[in-house]
Amino acid sequence: MIGILLVRHGETELNVRGLLQGWSDSPLTGKGIEQVELLRDRLKDEPLTHAISSDLGRARQTATILLEGRNLPPFESEILRERHYGKLEGTSEMVWRIQRERLWREKQEELVPEEGESRADVQQRTRDFILTLDSLPMGARLLIVGHSHWNRQLLADMFDVPDENWDLLQSSHAGLTAIARDEADGPWRCLFMDDVSHLEPPPVMIPEVEQTHEAGQGTDVTAESSKGRAEGES
Repeated sequence: MIGILLVRHGETELNVRGLLQGWSDSPLTGKGIEQVELLRDRLKDEPLTHAISSDLGRARQTATILLEGRNLPPFESEILRERHYGKLEGTSEMVWRIQRERLWREKQEELVPEEGESRADVQQRTRDFILTLDSLPMGARLLIVGHSHWNRQLLADMFDVPDENWDLLQSSHAGLTAIARDEADGPWRCLFMDDVSHLEPPPVMIPEVEQTHEAGQGTDVTAESSKGRAEGES
């Protein structure tokens, strides 16, 4: 079997500010570093054999953290870069999304940023990258560190996802997607997409209350629990 672990970089300063990054860059926030460290711990027993990341700083920083303790330097490539948003980089991501969706709804046309890339431009890069995967030997375990749009375009191309289902593809900060093929020339399978369970806090364990059968000595667990819930919801 050949396995691929697809990851998006951790949260960055521009993400927090709600600004388009594209080929511009900003470092991971403290939260972003923590997200990646949690993913690193989850992957500590994965027998990775290959690693590649976008050459943008936020992806390189993510890859460096994920590969701590391994003798596996990542290969860096501009083919994995995020979509280039041209003159819109550094502007509001929310405004971009509203304008893009309005144009598609009214005219079924794609909004292409001035001096930036179209979806077809990104798709050409992801399709070129998919062709390189045929050189992976059986038993390979490849880590890919990319970006939101690039990762989703890669999945759309690998699994022939139609445009109307684009929004079903997800790539969260430090989210993990697992892909595999059973034979060197076999079809790719998506084992799971955008798993962020490593970022979620562990469940709180409520200790059992010892019950007593002596009159007047018991604890009314129901009453105490109800009281706690009421206070927490006020």
